[in-house]
Amino acid sequence: MLTMNRNINLVPYPFSYLKQDCCCEFTNNIVVYGDIEKAFVNSASELIKPYGITFCAEKNTGSNPSVKTILSDTYETKDLQKMDSHFLEITASGAVIAAKTQSGLFYGLVSLVQLLMNGNRVEGCKIYDKPLYEWRGFMLDTSRTFYSTAFIKKVILLCAFHKMNKFHWHLTDDQGWRIYIDEYPLLTEIGSVRKANTNPPSKVGDYDGVKFDRYYYTDEEITEVVDYAKKFNVEIIPEIEFPGHSSALLAAYPEYGCTKGPYSVETRFGIFDDVLCLGNDKVFDLYKTILTKVTKLFTSEYIHIGGDECPTTNWKKCPACQKRITDLKLRNESELQSWGTQKITDLLIELGKTPIGWDEVLDNTDTIPLSEKVVVQSWRGVEGGEKASALNHKVIMSPGLYCYLDHKTEATVEEPGRLAVLTLEDTYKFSPVTESMSKKSSEFVMGGEATLFTEEVPYSRIAEYLMLPRLCSLAECMWLEPEYKDWESFKNNLEGHKQKLSKLGYIHS
Repeated sequence: MLTMNRNINLVPYPFSYLKQDCCCEFTNNIVVYGDIEKAFVNSASELIKPYGITFCAEKNTGSNPSVKTILSDTYETKDLQKMDSHFLEITASGAVIAAKTQSGLFYGLVSLVQLLMNGNRVEGCKIYDKPLYEWRGFMLDTSRTFYSTAFIKKVILLCAFHKMNKFHWHLTDDQGWRIYIDEYPLLTEIGSVRKANTNPPSKVGDYDGVKFDRYYYTDEEITEVVDYAKKFNVEIIPEIEFPGHSSALLAAYPEYGCTKGPYSVETRFGIFDDVLCLGNDKVFDLYKTILTKVTKLFTSEYIHIGGDECPTTNWKKCPACQKRITDLKLRNESELQSWGTQKITDLLIELGKTPIGWDEVLDNTDTIPLSEKVVVQSWRGVEGGEKASALNHKVIMSPGLYCYLDHKTEATVEEPGRLAVLTLEDTYKFSPVTESMSKKSSEFVMGGEATLFTEEVPYSRIAEYLMLPRLCSLAECMWLEPEYKDWESFKNNLEGHKQKLSKLGYIHS
């Protein structure tokens, strides 16, 4: 086992680091050869580009290769069985990266990139690194505020820079529908336009090179972003809300609501009574069409169905919903949502996808069980994750107490953010596994996810400020063993890391 210390500027900090008594002087044009895919080399090169350094992938080793990559089960007795684990050694003559997988080799390159940002002369070292959790995610809400695909790519690059591998793309909500569905064009024609708090078309700017006159993503843009993310080992998980947070959908197609409207795209934050009518069979035909399209655009194994904050007010007054409750012998309106969730999750499973839902999908399931294939994302504290893992559901932990980056960083009116305060130190206390979980339950925890809901975050530069550096902290919490975390050392490391973020063009607090 290599000795552990905190004398190297890497975020997240590596599992194990040992300083060597040598240095390597890297050139600005670094040759990478061996087993790594060229796309990953190009992605690492994009990270380091602002520093005037480029990585070049060559199969032929040449006379003086800088970085050698090796796909191997073991390297110097180091266990590389974990998916993203890797071994990085820097000697006087260059660097060697060994891993079992392409993603491991890529993260070895990311470590090298961060070290090179301190200068071309890098101290010799041996680093063995492995992530504690398989799911290291970030969720961006583009429903309440619509952001360009250029910014989405910038966020993906930021995730890769911190060895995060999941990007949860929140595409629909009360305040906007952001994905085009061929059979239902009004979803974007009407449902994407928020009458207030929608970024106005800029007279001097643009949206990805064209006039900023729409508020949804085209099929081509989504495909481009998904392909871009793959090159950074980031998987994109789309979220399509069901059955609540549906105002934008209902504004476009009022026949799917209990009252039949009229409805409008919401102009304010909140929870709204107008939700999908679960007494209407055509709702499920609608979602079959939507989700079939989504499965074609997104290559991820997972699709998020929302499931949170769904009032039952209108269901109590709706004859169709009441008939459904009677026909199915359900106990109440809450069980009606459980029945609807079961229908949607079964549909996704038939489509070959694994459903994810916010922790409300576990409510009222004692008589209508939730399929064990459903992943539960815990946001109302940690209790949802504890309950789900005890029931053998895979779990993603996103408790607002630690993970909600739309909260203020400080308790002052001068800071952006809303609803609560979440300091940098608060985020560093995050652990996806809680003390209350049994060993068996903890094995169902896939990892964690930081989230940014974007009400009152009208511009992407404000979003960056809210994300950073708290995202750096959460990335370390999802990567590093709890016993190796050190708040004071992280703070010291962060000072140099912020300089790197600035050089890469990110705004941070």
